[in-house]
Amino acid sequence: MDSITSIILVLVIIFFSTFVRSALGFRDALIAMPLLVFVVSLQTAAPLVAMGASTIAFTILLKSWRKVEIRAA
Repeated sequence: MDSITSIILVLVIIFFSTFVRSALGFRDALIAMPLLVFVVSLQTAAPLVAMGASTIAFTILLKSWRKVEIRAA
């Protein structure tokens, strides 16, 4: 597989898993991990999903930090 094609596929998979995380609040790794393993190796996919999930969670927190209920958490 061409490297440009691999990069585009990885970006599409990450975008789709980010969309699911934003809409549902979870399941980004359940979608991204199996699909990324088809494109890149498991040793590359696992840190990529972990960094992506952390970035998504931090971005969502920054965007809606006023809606966080500390007592409920």
